[in-house]
Amino acid sequence: MNSFLFSLACSLLVAIPAISAQDEDAGGAGDETSEGEDTTGSDETPSTGGGGDGGNEETITAGNEDCWSKRPGWKLPDNLLTKTEFTSVDECRKMCEESAVEPSCYILQINTETNECYRNNEGDVTWSSLQYDQPNVVQWHLHACSK
Repeated sequence: MNSFLFSLACSLLVAIPAISAQDEDAGGAGDETSEGEDTTGSDETPSTGGGGDGGNEETITAGNEDCWSKRPGWKLPDNLLTKTEFTSVDECRKMCEESAVEPSCYILQINTETNECYRNNEGDVTWSSLQYDQPNVVQWHLHACSK
């Protein structure tokens, strides 16, 4: 019985990404949007691959010539983030794209009340700490992508 459950679980690990890829190829809306709103509820854990290590990530073609996706209401605890000096989304995104500082910058979190910008301070983000539906916060995720 245990080997059957193991086989079933392995099959699902292969089938689910393939189904998701078919949905994206067919023009289906994904969970993340670029510059727009989240269209499917935000209960899915994102990949932990950083935007700075393109060799380890799938190439994503961004629909609006942008390599960023927006996650309104997603919030990581302060101890997983470093405050930056920037107060606009564009400045913060540019800093992240051009940063040569380790760890690679690929998560931005913006406090929409104070316009404070925070970036990931670890190479691998602890996604189990992620909070959803938080007021006054937006996360931006940088993807390895082709324009």
